[in-house]
Amino acid sequence: MKDDQASSTAYLIARSTAYLSRDPQLGHFVPSEAAEASAWFMRVCSPRADKELEAMNGKWFRWRSGLAERLSVPGIILHYIMRKRYIEEAVRNSMEEGFQQIVVLAGGFDTLALRLHQKFTEVNFIEVDHPATQKLKREALEQRGFPKPNMSFLSVDFTKQTLEERLQSCDAYDPKLNTLFIAEGVLMYLTAEEVGTIFRFIREYGGPRTRFAFTFMEPHRGKVRFKNSSLAVDFWLWLKNEEFDWGIMRDDLPDYLQSSRFEFLDLATPDTFRTQYLKPEGLEDVTLADGEYVCLAEASRDR
Repeated sequence: MKDDQASSTAYLIARSTAYLSRDPQLGHFVPSEAAEASAWFMRVCSPRADKELEAMNGKWFRWRSGLAERLSVPGIILHYIMRKRYIEEAVRNSMEEGFQQIVVLAGGFDTLALRLHQKFTEVNFIEVDHPATQKLKREALEQRGFPKPNMSFLSVDFTKQTLEERLQSCDAYDPKLNTLFIAEGVLMYLTAEEVGTIFRFIREYGGPRTRFAFTFMEPHRGKVRFKNSSLAVDFWLWLKNEEFDWGIMRDDLPDYLQSSRFEFLDLATPDTFRTQYLKPEGLEDVTLADGEYVCLAEASRDR
């Protein structure tokens, strides 16, 4: 990602959310508020957004978009929505257990904090993101009277600044609260050293109880990529300067967490998504991308 430009991936996921919300078979997996907010973010990014949103209802547009997905990463759009659904359930469960602070790292145009901070006014929500992406997101929200007092924004470029120096200087962050950190679709863009720095900060400067919900990718054929990804995706990521860097095999994850002084809580895979969300509705055979997983871990109490 270029320093002065919003994340292309953030726009892609907002567009994908709006697109899937219109799908007659799968659209119900997208919360209506998420679909609406995704359209807001598209509009502040592109003057062509309204025409694109209108075209999404057309058969030709949907056929063309479906073909493009099959030629890039089949099932990637549904994967985005499934991982978001799983993370939202983890957040809601954590809040029920007494977690009072949610910190979203590089949230892009995600709508989770936006939607939940209106319903859970006693919980503190903080979004940490790249200045260029966050500027557009704040513009879209401020036009509509958001955010409320319990949601804050903090600009940071993870490749130039540390989470520690930025978050500790943030008045909205309260280290005395049980805190859940979220890194969805983030860590794969960082180096191993940068990922290790994030784990160390979360462990050392989180609240009395600190959880970390993060997605990660496995190396596949010598590259960090989706298993069914085409070479065209590699080229697109290179062109946008948003190539994947860090990855870890699932079998190596327990040792990595232990060495980082975290306790493993749960792991979500495509099979998890099929079993929990798709199979109950008779949709277990739909195509779903494979190669990115969601882990939920908690900082060891002996830190």
